[in-house]
Amino acid sequence: MSFKVLAAQINTTVGDFAGNSEKILKAYQHGQKEGVDVVITPELSLTGYTPQDLCLRNDFGEAQAQAAQKLAAQTDENTLLLFGFLAAARPQNGIHRPYNAVALAHSGKLVGVATKSALAEEGEFVEKRLFSPGKPGVFEWKEHKIGIAICRDLWEKNMAIPQALKTRGAEMILSLNASPYHETKRIKRRGLLKQLADGTGLPFLYVNQVGGHDELVYDGDTMIVNPDEDAPTDVAAPWEESYLISHFENNRLEPVTGTTEKTLSEEAHLYQALLTATKDFVTKCGFGEKGVVLGLSGGIDSALVAALATDALGPEHVQAYMLPSAFTTDASEKNAATLAKSMSFSLKNLPIDMAVNTLEKILHPATGSLTETVTHQNIQARTRGLLLMGVANATGAMLLSTGNKSELFTGYATLYGDMCGGFNPLKDVYKTQVYKLAKWRNGEEAKKLGLKGTIPENILERAPSAELAPDQKDEDTLPPYIQLDAILKGYIEKGKSAHQLVKEGHAAAHVQQVIDLIKRSEFKRFQACPGPKVSSVSPGRDRMVPLAKKA
Repeated sequence: MSFKVLAAQINTTVGDFAGNSEKILKAYQHGQKEGVDVVITPELSLTGYTPQDLCLRNDFGEAQAQAAQKLAAQTDENTLLLFGFLAAARPQNGIHRPYNAVALAHSGKLVGVATKSALAEEGEFVEKRLFSPGKPGVFEWKEHKIGIAICRDLWEKNMAIPQALKTRGAEMILSLNASPYHETKRIKRRGLLKQLADGTGLPFLYVNQVGGHDELVYDGDTMIVNPDEDAPTDVAAPWEESYLISHFENNRLEPVTGTTEKTLSEEAHLYQALLTATKDFVTKCGFGEKGVVLGLSGGIDSALVAALATDALGPEHVQAYMLPSAFTTDASEKNAATLAKSMSFSLKNLPIDMAVNTLEKILHPATGSLTETVTHQNIQARTRGLLLMGVANATGAMLLSTGNKSELFTGYATLYGDMCGGFNPLKDVYKTQVYKLAKWRNGEEAKKLGLKGTIPENILERAPSAELAPDQKDEDTLPPYIQLDAILKGYIEKGKSAHQLVKEGHAAAHVQQVIDLIKRSEFKRFQACPGPKVSSVSPGRDRMVPLAKKA
């Protein structure tokens, strides 16, 4: 007797109980038409992941409990629905911390609950703050015993939770996940699932959400993994909502819908992560109709952000502004115009010299002449930030910041200037990666994915410059980016000391310069706008260090 399961890889929004219920119900109804026995959705799919401290609010919990009852009421007696939600738990020290749970529903009602046992407490996760620890769940449906694991439950040492589910009679394990993307995550997931399948002798169905939420972005990567197989049996298409149907027979889960995985390069995955994060942040924050504003300098960073915004939202939702000063070259203006024409977005000029001169006249009694000073450079950047924020306020659009990870960690950015914005797509992208992504965006794989327009080659070839002083180049102040990024990655992401970095071959002067810049710029980084986490250590919530320190 065939036993079929549908995994729904969906994109949810925190607190949108009606919208999330609609997506869950749509998947359930599709499963009914296909004659499946179980429909499974991602972790906390009813609430959206992660609700953070909304989990601790009674009104939030009550609203989602009502939504859960309403959703369950629409189930029939033939198809079991599993969806992630918050289940009530006893108060701990007067605080109501719910369970991160899975609701089991059929025949018009909730019939059971399984709860998450292992709570993640590293990097972007603070689940012990939000949830009560629960217990692994095994349920019986149509003569089959099925184990339920929720995300981190799979990652416990020695396969403790999957082994416990097997001991309780589980024939397969269905895993609900909200596992964010970063550059090595897909490899780690697959290695873990292979280890679990081989170690327990059980097949696994891993369903993950897709889409962006604040600084996290999810790639999906829903998959079937059977024991003694080198690769997943079937994988859902990444970066898009989709359904994966499999049937259980002879201790294996086999695909019904056929393999749908797209083979993408690492640059393609990274670009899709940034695109998805930008689109979802702008639209989920309510700026979808008005779109975005950005400053276009004629340089590589703003060009890539403009491409991302255009690909994510459409050119009609992108307003770009060139804000030339006395130091802006003709080449920069020409490059910006060529890019705008290629990608069909709006570009207007807002010269800043008059405003800068006026501000410096006002400041003169307090500062004296600011000619050839860093203050003069920062006033230019802050004037641009002021004008772009003015456009954003007046039009109702969101301002995108265009700085990169290399600049942010070294403080090569102006607070309340080019750091202004509601979202920064490149916040966790090194300068060297920016060039790789721009080249990828001009290549054949991008065209096959339907991305139109190109970034002018002149932008890719020119030396990086802030153009805030005569003949200025980034490398006048910073080490060459290929060296800078290697030092940053070693120090920030690998935790290496200055001694270790020098021993690896980096110039001692460069290493010390970069570390000093990092320490001196922590207060700037702390005030940067949100941006997608795509590495193991992002400039946002991953770096928790004191701002005032000597260490």
